[in-house]
Amino acid sequence: MVAVVGLQSLDKIWRSLAVRLSIASCLNLSVSTIAGFLGLESVGVFSVLCMIEGALLLIAGGGLDVISSIFGTEVRKLLSKGAQDYSADRHKKEQKRAMGLVLLGFSLLTEAIVVSLLFGG
Repeated sequence: MVAVVGLQSLDKIWRSLAVRLSIASCLNLSVSTIAGFLGLESVGVFSVLCMIEGALLLIAGGGLDVISSIFGTEVRKLLSKGAQDYSADRHKKEQKRAMGLVLLGFSLLTEAIVVSLLFGG
């Protein structure tokens, strides 16, 4: 029973990842097409946009995990009086959100590398 629930949640994560990746790729493709009309190299613009977005998503995912960890909650307690205590359940939820961002960032970086290797000059 637990394995079935785990597979269903994993399927949900992959579906949302695929939707986010396709949206990011469509936006990058449209911007690179506009850049191509302006005389810039479209493949280069697409690869750079994917790399920047991938790096930002990796940083955001790592930051989300650190903020929700014991260290992050203790730092928030020192900085503000109304900070919440550490909760393992909350940390697991934030780790799942962070994993989605990290996977999306890794996918965008991989896409940028593959596109630049296949179509780059």
